[in-house]
Amino acid sequence: MKKPTLRIPNLRTSADKIHSSIYWFTFSKISDNEHKSIEYEVSNLHAQILSLLSIINKHCTERLGSPADLSTSSFRIYLWLEYLSNQAHLALHLSALDEFLRILTKQNKKTNIDPEILLIKINYSGYLYRRQITQGKTTLQINEAYIVAPLEVKKSILSEAFSRHQSKHTSVIKAYSNNSNFQRLNKQISGEPIANLISCRGEKYNLVILFKKLNTEYFQDQLSQPRLVWSSRRSKRRLGYYHPEINTIAVTKKLDDKKIPRLLVEYVLYHEMLHQHFGIKNHNGRRYAHTSAFRIAERKFKHHQEAENLIKLLH
Repeated sequence: MKKPTLRIPNLRTSADKIHSSIYWFTFSKISDNEHKSIEYEVSNLHAQILSLLSIINKHCTERLGSPADLSTSSFRIYLWLEYLSNQAHLALHLSALDEFLRILTKQNKKTNIDPEILLIKINYSGYLYRRQITQGKTTLQINEAYIVAPLEVKKSILSEAFSRHQSKHTSVIKAYSNNSNFQRLNKQISGEPIANLISCRGEKYNLVILFKKLNTEYFQDQLSQPRLVWSSRRSKRRLGYYHPEINTIAVTKKLDDKKIPRLLVEYVLYHEMLHQHFGIKNHNGRRYAHTSAFRIAERKFKHHQEAENLIKLLH
């Protein structure tokens, strides 16, 4: 039995069309001193966003699922669209892109990048920023949570993205990602938790059932249910992971097997639930997930040593 999934045909292509429309609207606004039909163009962009959101929601409802049942990359697109569906947020987004383009225009002699053969996508990817070159065209992805960053941080992103070597700008960019403003906006973009209804069900184990059992047994039902998915990511040692920014716990699909004891699946899920419970600690610019409090709680799992032995056998 194949694990049920939700897929929106051409979702990435449709999202890229919105990115392109936003970019060229902003670029032409800077280039055109007459500033014609700005309100109409913004209204048109907003309508495109609402239209794609409607398609996603309708598709998920018809298949008795939710947007959280989409792949992680598609779910991030949904969260990005949902955030921009608020007109005030769209205005912030457009203002940030305008600022990035004006900085780039001033830096043009140093970067040697022509804005006309560039596409800047401010989106909600898993990257802080990422530059790609395809068929002679440069695409720069910048995390949406940077839209309210200070001017110096935006300058650092552009300088670093078009530099061949890492520089002092890297530390500025990463430091801001640990800033409370960045974290607050990240939380705002991810929105209220959305439970998935389909992708939690494996061929052998249902992660929602296991989560509810562990939540009652170890957390007094205090944890809100995150997005729970079986991951096809290949890793020899990593059996699960927790993504706080999109409220997701993923467990490797190789554990969804009748040969794998339920105890092991529960232990891996419990480990990730501890990450949800304790969060990520930041100290002097470094992130710590496995704190002493985390390790103490991990050993409270009733069959901790047996589960650890099973993991050793698995590897």
